[in-house]
Amino acid sequence: MKWFVVVILAFFSSPENIMGQDTIVVGNEALNKIFEIKEPLFFDIQPYRKNHYLNVEGYFSLHNQTLLKSKNDFFIRTDGTGRIFKALRKSNDSLFLQRIDSTHFYGYNGEAYEFIYKDTIMSLGGVGYWRKNGHLRFYSDKNREWDVIPLNTEIPVTKECIYYDTTKQELYLLTTPYLYPATREYFKEQFIYKLNLENRNITLMGSLNKDQAINYPARIQYISLQLTSLNAQLVIFQGNKIFLYDFINNEIYGLKNQAIENRIFSSSTGAYLNIIFERGGKLFFSKSNDPKYQLDSIPIKITDFTKLNQKLYIPKSNKLAYLYWIGGLLFLSIGVFVYWKKYIQKPSGLNQGYPIYDINENKFKENELDLIEKIYNRSLEGKSYSVEDINAALGLSKKSLEIQKKIRTETINRINHRFKIIFNTEDELIERIRLEEDRRFYKYIISEENGKRALSI
Repeated sequence: MKWFVVVILAFFSSPENIMGQDTIVVGNEALNKIFEIKEPLFFDIQPYRKNHYLNVEGYFSLHNQTLLKSKNDFFIRTDGTGRIFKALRKSNDSLFLQRIDSTHFYGYNGEAYEFIYKDTIMSLGGVGYWRKNGHLRFYSDKNREWDVIPLNTEIPVTKECIYYDTTKQELYLLTTPYLYPATREYFKEQFIYKLNLENRNITLMGSLNKDQAINYPARIQYISLQLTSLNAQLVIFQGNKIFLYDFINNEIYGLKNQAIENRIFSSSTGAYLNIIFERGGKLFFSKSNDPKYQLDSIPIKITDFTKLNQKLYIPKSNKLAYLYWIGGLLFLSIGVFVYWKKYIQKPSGLNQGYPIYDINENKFKENELDLIEKIYNRSLEGKSYSVEDINAALGLSKKSLEIQKKIRTETINRINHRFKIIFNTEDELIERIRLEEDRRFYKYIISEENGKRALSI
């Protein structure tokens, strides 16, 4: 045991893991030029390529390094970790950086999408040893650590194709097929979601166009790059297939300018484009076989593309419209039956001696408000309510499992039903989420927005 402690202390106290360590990048013309630019930039995403700008050894040499640029600051991140190096100054051909974080935990956020929001470094999603996640994290300059920002739902996502609408502060997320290592469960759905960074809500926009869906999972020759001047995402697939994704207007463009394609795929020596960014209508890039990382450029504009006669995604409303019309009568019949079973049919002997709640739908009962407040306060702390917590709140701890389950389910369903009626919404007030560690069980939460609405009446 003592030997194990010594090893752990040695690892965390090694120079590679100390906040404030300095490093120098010499002779990288691209990084020097980027440091001098006083405006935000977006850089290429190539999931199957590994870039190493900083000289690191050991475990962290296996990790890709990524670039982040705000108006005034330039950072180099180590993928799959919390490590952040900030560029401080440039002298001749040397760029001086310093590590600014104090994090040690890593291995859960590989291939996360990283961006800068209101001068704060953010990280969304990523994959770890056991699962792909949809957590939104931010780096705290004050604490030198990363922390999680709660969202209304979790959508597991990686960085293959995400577009940041900086005007409206919204992220468009494309989910791609993936395999859960722990359960070997394969998820093949390809949807597009929109995350509003102001209210932290994620909305389903629709399913990815089938002609585009066949290109995922992306292969090695894959590049995704946000083009700020075109308000769109440049996406390059294996086989010289180049598209422009306009997430905002739900449109797709195909490249028609052969000169751009030739520049992208011109190398016959195995070299590939590296450090790619767009600025002022020009595509800047270096080549992976250039030790000096010299920047080349080529103009790029919307007239280099042809608008295709297809949508990027099929809106969810269109996809479900047919079902709504055909199944309307069936749903109505089921609704009438369920209402009769729950509110009109005589209760069984199982309920005798326990309160059957009033069906007055426009007002919560006192014990319902008490449960709502308890779950909501726990949720505000970033925690959740367990089955045992709900049983205790309802006074069911000493009752049989059958009675606990029935009264607990009826109470939650009744609360959610009242909430939908009162606020004319389809939202569930009390959300039930499966536990990751044991999917047979659930935890219960209430979002901040819905909690405030419910407790305001």
